[in-house]
Amino acid sequence: MEKKFSKTMLMVLFLSALTLAVIMTPLVKAQTTSLSPTSGSAGSTVTATVSGFSASEPVTLQWPPNLYLGTITTDTTGSGSATFTVPQVAAGTYTFSATGQNSGDIALVSFTVTGTTATPTAAPTAAPTATPVSTPAPTPSTIPEFPTWIILPLFAVIALLSTLFVRKRMLKK
Repeated sequence: MEKKFSKTMLMVLFLSALTLAVIMTPLVKAQTTSLSPTSGSAGSTVTATVSGFSASEPVTLQWPPNLYLGTITTDTTGSGSATFTVPQVAAGTYTFSATGQNSGDIALVSFTVTGTTATPTAAPTAAPTATPVSTPAPTPSTIPEFPTWIILPLFAVIALLSTLFVRKRMLKK
């Protein structure tokens, strides 16, 4: 009886571990963003590549604090890329963001602005005054986030109930 009980217990533990792995797999996806190149002057062209987002998800590219650069729609693997121009900003390191519009997932990456590109100057003329337009930040996802802290206690309860069930069956025999 002891040998059969231990085999059953091993099976219960294996199935519980398998259940935990299946539950955790979709929760453990890492969103990444990479820039090429990772530094350059204002006005230079940069390619942003995103991965780890949901399939066919629009991903908003943003320069800090709220300068909208564009949107990438990911492919079936949750990846995609786009090219943008570095805004005319002072030299320094900036944290660029990519935000999934459906999931709300965010990936951050740094870009170092080394200086500004020379722009040709024209003869002074009366120019109209430009009105700055700010782009609103993307609205957060309405999909509630799964409370990952509940997984371990849930796993423990499943294992305990399974053990009690198996023990009760073993005692009846």
